[in-house]
Amino acid sequence: MRILVVGAYGLIGTYVSTRLVADGHEVTGLGRRTADAARRLPALRWIAGDLRAMTGEGSWTEPLRDIEAVVNCAGVLQDGPKDEVASVQADAMRALFRACENSGVRRLIHFSAPPSGSGTLFETTKQEADKALAASTLDWLILRPALVLSPQAYGGSALLRGLAALPFCRPSIAGARPLQIVSIFDVAETVSRALRNPAHARRIYDLAHPEKIALDDLVVLLREWLGLAPVPALRLPGWFVACVAALADGAGRFGWRSPARTTALRELSHGIDAHPEGWIEDWVAEPAALQDILAAHPATVQERRFALGYFLKPLGLVALGLFWIASGILGLGAARSEAAQALVAGGFSAGVASAAVIGGSLVDIALGGAVLFARTARLALIGMLGVSLIYLIAATILLPGLWLDAFGALLKVIPAMIAALAMLALLPDR
Repeated sequence: MRILVVGAYGLIGTYVSTRLVADGHEVTGLGRRTADAARRLPALRWIAGDLRAMTGEGSWTEPLRDIEAVVNCAGVLQDGPKDEVASVQADAMRALFRACENSGVRRLIHFSAPPSGSGTLFETTKQEADKALAASTLDWLILRPALVLSPQAYGGSALLRGLAALPFCRPSIAGARPLQIVSIFDVAETVSRALRNPAHARRIYDLAHPEKIALDDLVVLLREWLGLAPVPALRLPGWFVACVAALADGAGRFGWRSPARTTALRELSHGIDAHPEGWIEDWVAEPAALQDILAAHPATVQERRFALGYFLKPLGLVALGLFWIASGILGLGAARSEAAQALVAGGFSAGVASAAVIGGSLVDIALGGAVLFARTARLALIGMLGVSLIYLIAATILLPGLWLDAFGALLKVIPAMIAALAMLALLPDR
């Protein structure tokens, strides 16, 4: 079968796509960053498409050409520079459903979310799309997974691993309601069976293990899974959680998709109350329980490193950005004269030395600011490495005595370069 998977390189989309390929289907993936996706998932044919701009029926003509079934795995948690929740989850979906009706594509599997009562834009737009699909003439299936656990960590599941691995305490969010989980493999199996056997059409299924678990208990179990020693719980008051969410929302304006943003924390605080009885009866005799999921994939050094370093990425990027900005400001202010005199001692004229200090300071400030934006962070980190190397080479030739400076003027550049390399390694989200 020729299948279009929308959002094919996301957490759910990745496992669904690879399962469908293993089943022998011809899978086409649609997403924004298809070059990276093609390297990760070369078995798929890729089409570049930004759902924010695919809100008209005509936008789907080419993606649906020769397609027999569609699986929509796309979703956006909160508005940001690269995300528009209403466009992606409601407008683009209505256009997709109309295009399927008019192009002859009958089978469509749509991933939504169990209602939580949070009232977030994420939830309301998912419900709008569900209603539009239910009113269509398609042979649709709406799947609403609970908190998805998989070997790959992304979004909320990655945040929980990071919280579980904190060294001195285990944060506990006051008032958080119980959750339900589901294995990504049960999710992918459901899609596989639904495409092989379309008998159960025009139905809504909650995908979840029936057992409910408190957020605190889930974090404890993840810490045990990681093989880390127990630490005392630290109850986080509501005002502190709100401050964290506000900071994460601020980071969202810089293009970072933090799972600690207001929407995610509100969804977590409302818990997940799924009703998987119909799904279990029709599709899976026995969904994997939390202990089964963790036992099936024992944590390795890779999982521990990821979890232990989860919060180092934002802290490191902010620290590097402020360090370079501060260095640039000092170069324009208090340290300007001293730096210019050092260059004059190295053979520069006073005018050239002053211009070099000002230019270098402005470059430092620009790189420090650019690393704080998701879109430019990678280029900024590479620029930091390049500029640092130029500083070291130029200073070694012109002012070799700086290597013996009591304050380590040049020696300090080396750990700064290593920090930039570490941030480059931690930068990818998927």
